[in-house]
Amino acid sequence: MAEAKPGDTVAKASTGASASQAFKDIDFTVEIAGPKNQNVVCPYDQQKMRGRWQRDRNGMAEPGEDIRRMPVVPGICLRVSLSRKAVRRFDPLNQPQNSTALKKIQKVAKAVNGGQDVGPEDTVVWNMNDTEIKTFILWIRRLLDQDFCVVHSGEVPEFEQIQKLPGDFIIGQFDQGQTSDRVVKSTDYRYRKPTSKLATDFGEDPAVTIETEEETESDDDE
Repeated sequence: MAEAKPGDTVAKASTGASASQAFKDIDFTVEIAGPKNQNVVCPYDQQKMRGRWQRDRNGMAEPGEDIRRMPVVPGICLRVSLSRKAVRRFDPLNQPQNSTALKKIQKVAKAVNGGQDVGPEDTVVWNMNDTEIKTFILWIRRLLDQDFCVVHSGEVPEFEQIQKLPGDFIIGQFDQGQTSDRVVKSTDYRYRKPTSKLATDFGEDPAVTIETEEETESDDDE
């Protein structure tokens, strides 16, 4: 995310110590999970993040045998900690409770994807300034309002709460087609929820357990 550049006019929102204290404990984890198994591009590093995959959201009228054997594949997770001013991106496929499911996912994926594995992805941690993390929280709020993620721990603040946080908003992180990022003060940013839904050290991450069906004998690992 871009920071304010020399010559930019940036007015800081007047939050005060009480507002900072009220929101210092914002700490939540979301999983990318779109209504049609979509992936999502992360605005911070422009990397594609795997969305949760479920057969009932695949859209295939008659999925093949391999697809029918594929368990739920969890999406990439994002943990946001305002007190640390940091975001942690992690893959539930790295968590020990999902080791058995990972073996089955990779076995099926190799048959479907021409030998390519599915995850697990590396864990990444970003340290951010006030404007960057405030913008990132707003981005996640927008994802949640459009049903492109689910919450596993904590609570994603509403826009009115986010607006009161220290820092400003980087508009280019949201608007496609922007040639460069713009920083605007919080009071000048307008956000309206959709009227309809679209078809450093963090400690231990919340466990995101894969939902598995009872396996048949033919599904057992070799």
